[in-house]
Amino acid sequence: MSATQRRQHLVGGLHVDPMPTRASRKRKRSTEKVGTIAVCCGGGMQSSAFTGDDFEPIAGIDIKKEYGPCFSKNNGGAPLVECDLMKMTKKWALQFKKDHDVEKYDKVVILASLDCSLASPANGKKLTKPEKIAWYEEAIARLKIFTDALETGHKRVYMFHEFLDDADVIELLQETYPEIHKTETTHHIFEDRRRAYLCQRYDED
Repeated sequence: MSATQRRQHLVGGLHVDPMPTRASRKRKRSTEKVGTIAVCCGGGMQSSAFTGDDFEPIAGIDIKKEYGPCFSKNNGGAPLVECDLMKMTKKWALQFKKDHDVEKYDKVVILASLDCSLASPANGKKLTKPEKIAWYEEAIARLKIFTDALETGHKRVYMFHEFLDDADVIELLQETYPEIHKTETTHHIFEDRRRAYLCQRYDED
């Protein structure tokens, strides 16, 4: 008997366990509790799309606490936690995980929309390319500290990034999060600029 056969539940040489199908996997996912955390959340318009029966907002994280009431209104009452991403530490992230009982969720989705001002010509600043890259290297490294801390134990974290389709920044994100898939759009609802949407650990089912 092969190793594969020994692992299978057979009766009289026949399979008795149902084979997993796309439909059965979808039913399993429908019973899972998926929590969302919005990083650099602002008023929470992006994260407001991840609500309803399939998602439960855990919290938003932003440097400006005045966005709190707007974020909570858009995200089912979830709180905004004041934090400067550029000062993120593993200790802070682990405390956040404990305070918001992140472990109770079957899956966690991090919705990240990094400050795009330094990558945009609309900001009016005259940054050199090395200066821009250095800032985003640090910002993405701090984001990685947060996501790694949430993954301690057996927790799996999924990422959804929205950003300008800036090749320099997208390359940094792809280097930091190898399990990432990119989709781009030619226009944005509010402006005529290319946008990029990146999903880590994307499941085609």
